[in-house]
Amino acid sequence: MKLENQVVSPSGRKLRGGGYHAIHKWLIKHYGKANKCQNPLCDKTRNKFHYALLKNKKHEHTKTNYIMLCTRCHFNYDITIEKRKRQAASLRDRKHSEKHKINISKGCNGIHKGNQHSAKIVIQYDGKTRSHIRMWNSISQASKKLDISLSNISMCCNGKLKTAGGFIWRFLNKPVH
Repeated sequence: MKLENQVVSPSGRKLRGGGYHAIHKWLIKHYGKANKCQNPLCDKTRNKFHYALLKNKKHEHTKTNYIMLCTRCHFNYDITIEKRKRQAASLRDRKHSEKHKINISKGCNGIHKGNQHSAKIVIQYDGKTRSHIRMWNSISQASKKLDISLSNISMCCNGKLKTAGGFIWRFLNKPVH
């Protein structure tokens, strides 16, 4: 008895997972990984390849239903002009509510994450005298106000850099040595 979502190999063996992934595993097992692009219009500059289902064919255990393509050709082969037009049309008239715009803005600040406050308090010390200068609510706030790289402040707080922007930075409960 064959269930609808089960895939059976040509030898009659039931394959786990069914469908798309099982067939791609079967292709790799029997024919090896895709190693070239069979698209005659390809510029042949990519080095990653995939099996792609030929148009108007079904996912079956037959190599003739598939073609080897590089990542760019595979993407272009799967997305038709009609699909691109539909996607563009659906995005063109999309409007965000004012509440949604505010939430996007808060999310971009790096301070608010739902009801949880994800930011850690950081302390800014003078790079030479090691005296306390200021306490900041978040790394992103200090980064924006002082125009210092956010990632450099973060690396300084985590001990990967000594200073960032000429200052020593530490998270609140970590002393300066």
